[in-house]
Amino acid sequence: MHHITVRRLQADEARSPSDFVVSAENTKKLDGHLRDLLKTAQAERGKGVWSTADPEVWMGESFVGRLGRDGDIAQLASRAMDSLNASIKGQAAR
Repeated sequence: MHHITVRRLQADEARSPSDFVVSAENTKKLDGHLRDLLKTAQAERGKGVWSTADPEVWMGESFVGRLGRDGDIAQLASRAMDSLNASIKGQAAR
């Protein structure tokens, strides 16, 4: 199973982080789930607890990118999937 994390900082005093783990058994499904979550996160930005939350995409301890207010969801998701595919190839080569 493949995993990518979307991290958001809540707009409370402590700026509490919330991690949303996106997982799927294949990369095509993972890409779709990631894009859906990023669309939701972008739509929620500016509202309530997410008032200043730019979602960040992480693969383990590696930062992939941040989705700004008018960010390109497709571009960020593609970058994340490229990183995941490179990781999969690296593991297979071992």
